[in-house]
Amino acid sequence: MDAQVKQIQLGNELTIYTAAEQRELYLPLPADCRSLVVDASQLQEIDGAGVQLLLCIAKECHEHDIHCQLKQPPQALQEVVELLRLEDIDWFDSVVGEAA
Repeated sequence: MDAQVKQIQLGNELTIYTAAEQRELYLPLPADCRSLVVDASQLQEIDGAGVQLLLCIAKECHEHDIHCQLKQPPQALQEVVELLRLEDIDWFDSVVGEAA
């Protein structure tokens, strides 16, 4: 993967119990990052804190003109987004696939 392309592999849980620790791993993004791929294919459980972390990542990308792609968002993420009525927000520049 190109040095200017960074990939974040989310684990199976993005909740209040793990979000702060994961934020430390992912943010801030490297200064030379021009494109970010957030791979959510393993994500099984997400809550409001997890959604906030994804919003922070997307916001950081938009503020620094970094292309941000969400890869294979699971049904759990889609359900939380709908529940919180956030489906009209352009979080990511593109979404690729859907987790099985």
